[in-house]
Amino acid sequence: MRYFIGILFWQDDGRVRLSHELSEGEKEATGNRKAKVLECLKSLNIACAEDNTPNIAILGSGGGLRAMIALQGTLVELKNQGLLDAVMYLCGVSGSTWCMSTLYQEKDWTEKVQDLEQRLCDTLSKPPHDIQEEFTIATQAAEDELFSLTDVWTSFFVYKTLKQYDKTKLSEHEDTSTSGTNPYPIYAAIEANKLGEAGENSTGTWFEFTPHESGFPGLGAFVCTKDLGSKFKDGNLKEKREEKTIFYLQGKH
Repeated sequence: MRYFIGILFWQDDGRVRLSHELSEGEKEATGNRKAKVLECLKSLNIACAEDNTPNIAILGSGGGLRAMIALQGTLVELKNQGLLDAVMYLCGVSGSTWCMSTLYQEKDWTEKVQDLEQRLCDTLSKPPHDIQEEFTIATQAAEDELFSLTDVWTSFFVYKTLKQYDKTKLSEHEDTSTSGTNPYPIYAAIEANKLGEAGENSTGTWFEFTPHESGFPGLGAFVCTKDLGSKFKDGNLKEKREEKTIFYLQGKH
């Protein structure tokens, strides 16, 4: 089991799942990843049995654009040193998740992480966008029933910083995350109200997103990531809504 963050179990039946068990999606992903991890460790003269494969994780910090660039550079150096394939989980919060969400658009990003670093540099070096584009994005977001300050923050600050408008969905990264080619991604965010009430280790403070399920690990409460933004009542899906985009989630982390 993994120790740094607790719980998932993937079910797509329109219900909130209450459990601290690993999701079937995560089990499949880490099971597929084991072969690559063991092969990498063997090349480093580290012998491990399959049933004793270590769950090596990279935890990316927050810090906006600096965190995004720092994580990208760290992953490139791990690749250069022949260590990246030993990683089972890639986790992050805030700016680190900006890096992660860009990488997992590529089904084999660990194989070409150096090229993706250059692409990131090229993207961030683009001239500033016309402010009219930012107003257009914000206006479109305002038509949504769940419009909030997150949309405003994303439309103006995140868009201006990242210089890209990612309309894909986190659930669409399922194959990229499960094939075993890449580490399994866990994106984290903090519930600000809970943090203020009881501190960072209190139940309900941390929220995590994966391509399979999203929810509160401390509470052991999760929904299918495809249902993010939908309405639930008494643990059951009552109103299905379109899943929020990566662009929106970049503003939530």
